[in-house]
Amino acid sequence: MRYFFTATFVCFLIMSASHDLGAGEFVGKVKVKAGISPEKCYELRRDGKAVSPLIQDMQVFNGDVIIPHKGKRVKLVYRHEGCGEIINNEIVVNYDPGKCDSAGGLTDFLSKKKESIGRESLVAEKAASRGRELAVRIPVCPISGTTALYGEPILFKWGDIIHNAQYPEAKLVIREKAGGNPLVSRPMTLGEFFRADDTFQAGVSYEWYVEADGEKISDVYHFRILDEPASDNIRSKLKQVSEKDTGQCPGLSQALYLQLISDMSSGTDLYTDSIRLAEGESACKGENLLADGLIERFLAHYDLVSGVFPVDLQVVLMKPVQGSDKARCAEVPIRTGPCAGKKHYDCGQTMAWKEIDKQPVPRCSYISFILENRSESRIAYYCKLVNIDPAGGKITIFPTSDEAKKLQYGDRSEAALLLEDKGENRFVLIVGKKPDEDGMVLEFSALVK
Repeated sequence: MRYFFTATFVCFLIMSASHDLGAGEFVGKVKVKAGISPEKCYELRRDGKAVSPLIQDMQVFNGDVIIPHKGKRVKLVYRHEGCGEIINNEIVVNYDPGKCDSAGGLTDFLSKKKESIGRESLVAEKAASRGRELAVRIPVCPISGTTALYGEPILFKWGDIIHNAQYPEAKLVIREKAGGNPLVSRPMTLGEFFRADDTFQAGVSYEWYVEADGEKISDVYHFRILDEPASDNIRSKLKQVSEKDTGQCPGLSQALYLQLISDMSSGTDLYTDSIRLAEGESACKGENLLADGLIERFLAHYDLVSGVFPVDLQVVLMKPVQGSDKARCAEVPIRTGPCAGKKHYDCGQTMAWKEIDKQPVPRCSYISFILENRSESRIAYYCKLVNIDPAGGKITIFPTSDEAKKLQYGDRSEAALLLEDKGENRFVLIVGKKPDEDGMVLEFSALVK
């Protein structure tokens, strides 16, 4: 089984190495001359593995290695046309939108992203939580893996009003990860933000949790403070963003910048600082769509790093009728295709997808898939389930069209497939905030005998 995060289309999920940096934003595209095969120009390596096939305008991520062939060169164009470079030697992709100081560079990049978020907010029919206080919508803050700017306060949040009624004497405890006495041990109102202005040391890792009556009532979460030079560099970029911003709420643009560089840089997660900046603009009503989009991005990020796949997938295997089998299930005749003339049962045992992964399955079995959105953040996701048969043929099982279907939190849908051909049948479930990109992927297979 593989569970990873990517921003490429299904054909590349199947045919190439996966991108598993925990980041959903590609940083640029590799261009070659029209009419020339990209494979003849360069090699692309990701996580130590060659990516194949290559296409024109191949998307790349920070950490990818581009290796032009001898005598060849390619053009790497970053997320906006004003920033790029010609490559004729091996390079490791390392992009920060703030480093492109050409006219309109950083401002252009952010404005295009803001427009995109605004369009998504207008058409997406957001959940009923829209407009509620920011703290109500954020489940946990900071999440494990967070990196925070040195010299800035940190927002902590855990629980909700129900937890607060249950644990009115709850305390926030923060200590260095290496151990020792707590740096912070103070009363905390569950379900609300707690602003810690304590002096956290640069480069040091901390852990935090919530306790009541001397017992931990939350998980233990970890975060790390960035070193001083890195923090100062990011602050200088935030100052640029604020100075060049033409919107009514510059703090929201700064928050978006922190989310984007988090998505583009392995080991950097400034989403908690982005929420702090967004909270600072809570009184600004001029850019509600952007504010809502920032929260949605945080929630999707929360689902990603929580390690729990947001859509639960179960299967029902309805086996073919064999000779004089006796079963309480009804027999369903198969009228067309390679299994024509045979029958399968109309019921079977419901099981988790893991129970069928790489297991032998009788040919002419009928398999039903049950999808349910159980995301930790309770946000909607677009889903698509694809089958790749033993010959490499690809069909979309769910939904019936080729476009992903939106499942709100708690929504449940079904799809089915008749397994006609012997060999390995692969299944790919793509789940994302958009219909065609930024998806989490779950892949498994059934061995049809």
